[in-house]
Amino acid sequence: MKHGQVNKNQIKKAFLLLEPSAQVQEDIWNKIEKQIDEPTVGRMIKSENRKRTKEKGYYRKFFLKAAAFLVLAVGILGAIDRMNGGKMMDVLANFWKVDKGSQHVVQKMTDYHVKVDTAYAPELLEDTKKRIIFAGTFGVVIYDQERGQVEGTIDLDKIQSNFFGTETLKTRFIVDGDNLYIYNCQEGKPYGKYYRYDLGMCKGNLKKKEISSLSPVETKKVTENLEKQRKKSQRYKTTWEQFSNAEKIFEGKIYSEKCLRTKVKNGGIQNSCLVLKKNAGTSKYQMYIYRQNQNTKKITKDKLSVFATEPDAEEKNYPKYYAADKNSVKQALINCFYENPKVYAGSVYHGKNIESTLPEKQYELVLPIIQITGIKKQGDTVKIIGTFYWYGFVTSGKTLYESDADGNRAVAYLKETKDGYKVEKIICPRDGGYYRKDLDQLYGKDDVAVQKTLDMDVESGVVETLKEYVKQNQQKFVYYKAFGRDPQNLK
Repeated sequence: MKHGQVNKNQIKKAFLLLEPSAQVQEDIWNKIEKQIDEPTVGRMIKSENRKRTKEKGYYRKFFLKAAAFLVLAVGILGAIDRMNGGKMMDVLANFWKVDKGSQHVVQKMTDYHVKVDTAYAPELLEDTKKRIIFAGTFGVVIYDQERGQVEGTIDLDKIQSNFFGTETLKTRFIVDGDNLYIYNCQEGKPYGKYYRYDLGMCKGNLKKKEISSLSPVETKKVTENLEKQRKKSQRYKTTWEQFSNAEKIFEGKIYSEKCLRTKVKNGGIQNSCLVLKKNAGTSKYQMYIYRQNQNTKKITKDKLSVFATEPDAEEKNYPKYYAADKNSVKQALINCFYENPKVYAGSVYHGKNIESTLPEKQYELVLPIIQITGIKKQGDTVKIIGTFYWYGFVTSGKTLYESDADGNRAVAYLKETKDGYKVEKIICPRDGGYYRKDLDQLYGKDDVAVQKTLDMDVESGVVETLKEYVKQNQQKFVYYKAFGRDPQNLK
């Protein structure tokens, strides 16, 4: 037996211990085998063979080193750092070539989805024996059921058709065989263009062992007829109402708001929805499709080779927010947010400090949202009443998405210094019947300022702050998307 062939067989033996499906094994091994025959890997094998010892786990270590090399050589989708307990099954299921567009969509549809939409999982568009299609804020994913493999994606941001969880704007989908129509409605009426995609093009990707982002094959002005067709074929109902024993089934999980209803062989109805289930003790979400027979109440749960992770945010080094007057009380509060978040979080009147909930490295951009409704100065002491919040955002294209927020209506105490002001403490009112009384006590009797604080719309402060931030730092962002609201223009 040839020297190099021994090593190849050893690698294959180690690979088979990972226990992926037979079809996935065949696809992946063919890819690995081809690369092992390349000169660079051949030299690596010979080098490793000279270093070989009888220590336990040698081949396992060598296989992982070889796999790490192949990630670069072949362009494998998926990161090796997602291995769990030495198992690479979920990663290897995505062992195909992938273009940047698809990688962007899959990542955004999983990792970012759990950051910007903690209420519901993506919307299920189709569920057949051959194919699953689902859509969310960041795109459409076409999933081959038979192979357990993502086979294509559509970037909805490119066609400005990503309106989910909004007030008046909605993105609509019609699946008609291999034709997928995508268009927008405002207050129930279609507007703009529709985009038709040929999902049959994914079959070409299947032969090439590639996953690529699809482009529309037809673009025309949308008409009322298309929306009538969608309504006529409507097969959705509220998931929580349709699934029997929903409270127990979906406890601790993120599920699709609407379930897809399809007919089954015995004439009954099957309800299907996507579910994101967080693995205990980790930041990883596994994606499932749950199906329940409406007559028998029997549930099946199929795990998809798609998962989401709550990673640290990308290090994008966005500049800090600042006030127009660098010596103002507002700038002092901004400095407090960045330099001493525990003080910014405040303490409760006649109570303990509020634990700082300001996240570290969880969001791409975090900004203080400060709205001042009253200022009182006595000597070198300044009291400020207002709202003191922070908002965390994740980004995609030219849109900022609200991901999390926290804060309080409160009274801040500052000292005047030669360089401006310094925040000494921020005191928050107690809940319930004490709320207004405490604000009156902390700030001093001023019904106008206190009432203005109570009535203050924090969301308007977010938009105003973002507009200032984008302008002062010449950022590319054009839209801001809050939970459950239409995108707002920042320009």
